[in-house]
Amino acid sequence: MGAPVRAWGGMRYRLRRQAESDTVPYPVGRCAMLEVRALGRLFISYEGIPLHLSSKARDLLILLLLRAGEPLRREALAERLWPGASARKGRHALATAVWRLRCSLPKATAAGERFVLSNREALWFNHASAYWFDVQEFTRLVALGLEGPIPLDAGRRRALREALELYRGDFMEGCYDDWCLLERERLQLLFIRVLKRLQRDARLARAFEDAIAYGQQLLALDPLQEDVHRELMRCYAEAGQRSQALAQFQRCREALRKELGVDPMLETWRVYQRIRGGVETAGHAPDPARSRAVEIALACVSRALEAVEAAWQALQEAKAGL
Repeated sequence: MGAPVRAWGGMRYRLRRQAESDTVPYPVGRCAMLEVRALGRLFISYEGIPLHLSSKARDLLILLLLRAGEPLRREALAERLWPGASARKGRHALATAVWRLRCSLPKATAAGERFVLSNREALWFNHASAYWFDVQEFTRLVALGLEGPIPLDAGRRRALREALELYRGDFMEGCYDDWCLLERERLQLLFIRVLKRLQRDARLARAFEDAIAYGQQLLALDPLQEDVHRELMRCYAEAGQRSQALAQFQRCREALRKELGVDPMLETWRVYQRIRGGVETAGHAPDPARSRAVEIALACVSRALEAVEAAWQALQEAKAGL
């Protein structure tokens, strides 16, 4: 048995002993050898055993996972992880982080291939290795669920609900580096889009309890989202809770005045007036089939306009070539 194998065997033994007293914060996937959860508190494990990496080795791993399979230049990685450092210090610090990361991770395959691959110019994560990354799975589910119009079919609805379950908290909680903040904002926006799509889908399906719960979750993230307030007002009205719908308008108005010193938009006032006048009530809920037909028609019009624009552009280029 070679020295590297003995070293990893000893590490596995120490990690198993430590794991006996550690509480694993998240359930560990059965199929993935390396599992990384970065939504919420960071958790990294190998075959169910928690791995404890240095802060920079951890950040390097996440950066590589975000672009799995894509070579990232060493200079760019050093600038992200050590902004303001000289090129020489950045290269040295990156080399140290790579060494620590490789010491913390086992081999990815029986043939000895690593999770982190490299050459003189770049580093990249071995996307052919056995691993599972929650951000990657979250993004895949969101793309699947948001594709197409609403009402959602069963498959897309299930994908969006699974995406919500994966989003256990903001990306890399506790990290405030610039690269991390940008990724955190991107994922937050995706999370909000998922909630809004599920809220509207639930209202059209007359699942008002679910729609209201999604809306309240959205307002907990940002109470100034007028479109969410309007959707909640409609949910309450169509569920026959007129007083709650009117109270929701007042909550919207108070939040906007307190934070921004402005009144609600005209569209929000119109929804309020219709509910107050008894127009948007349980007996006047939108027909889901008709709403879907409108969505499909709008999508067709949008595609037709894109085709016309492309044809016009091609015509102009052809004229320019004459």
